[in-house]
Amino acid sequence: MWAALKQFFSAILAMILSIFSLFGISVNEEKDVQNVILLIGDGMGVMTLEKTKQERGISLAMETMEQQGFCMTRSASDEVTDSAAGATALACGVKTSNGSVGYYWFDDPSADWTEGTYPKNITEACMEYGMKTGIVTTDYTSGATPSGFSVHTSSRNNTEDIYAQQLESGIDLIWGRSQSKYISKSDITSAGYTYVNTISAMNSVSSGEKSFGQFSASLYHTYNKTDYTPTLSQMTESAIEILSGSDEGFFLMVEGAHIDKKAADNEDSLTTEAVEEFDNAVAKALEFAEKDGHTLVIVTADHETGGITLNEDGTYSFTTTSHTAANVPVFAYGPYEFISDGEIIDNTDVPKRIAEALGISDFPAEA
Repeated sequence: MWAALKQFFSAILAMILSIFSLFGISVNEEKDVQNVILLIGDGMGVMTLEKTKQERGISLAMETMEQQGFCMTRSASDEVTDSAAGATALACGVKTSNGSVGYYWFDDPSADWTEGTYPKNITEACMEYGMKTGIVTTDYTSGATPSGFSVHTSSRNNTEDIYAQQLESGIDLIWGRSQSKYISKSDITSAGYTYVNTISAMNSVSSGEKSFGQFSASLYHTYNKTDYTPTLSQMTESAIEILSGSDEGFFLMVEGAHIDKKAADNEDSLTTEAVEEFDNAVAKALEFAEKDGHTLVIVTADHETGGITLNEDGTYSFTTTSHTAANVPVFAYGPYEFISDGEIIDNTDVPKRIAEALGISDFPAEA
């Protein structure tokens, strides 16, 4: 009898939901976040986006995302952060001093950290939960931002140590520019990674394979400079396809590093080209998330570079070659309220909210 009643009420509920759908009425359904794609536009401020739209005559995929707010960026040691401290905040949920990667701020008067004690990064936390993980950047993989999500070292300049830790990290996919002075193909294959240095090799990686990308030439352009070098959006699309081949869910960090690099040189067209290609990568992430239904996509920056300002004649220009303390944009899309409209959060809140969305309870924590 009870089974019959349950079946009857289930049928009634299904009919009601069908009617709501027919008239375009949305029904609030609880959805789990199984995957997270975090895209970081290094040096990307609000005015960077306005300058790009005006000068390139484009709209931006990231600005179509439903959730939009802002992020504060200062480090533990300085009002203006560098990329190392910024990456540590975005990856580990703790503040540190400029120059440090995945390290606690040892000058913190309220803490008693000892050498050898490190904050766990969100990549490590996801791996402990059985998820696949990936890091994609237009920079060297030893760059400050990818390092923040993969290693723990006192200085962003400890390049050899960074590569050694990355090869021991167990992260499924680490792709960036080639830096043969510090890492070789034999180093990579000896560590159990597939060496990837062309578009075809990248697209041949299977979902069960660990791969380490070392691409030549520049990766930030909106088109291929050579037949072998992928764009950031191509890397992002391929990484998503590889990581999503698992049932455990995945975490992927994608960095557009050259927004910062070109803004620091005050190069107008190259800065905006880097933004456009970064946004192309965002579009690839959103395309997957919209189809998947269980993917949270977040777009933000570690800091603003160039002090871009609006002139009286309506144009935009750089005012400095350095980083600034300006708040940076945060965009989010997916089955989780990551940020409310216009909300200003701290950069340390980003990985904390990612962990919460994934149901990871023990974060931040020591590594």
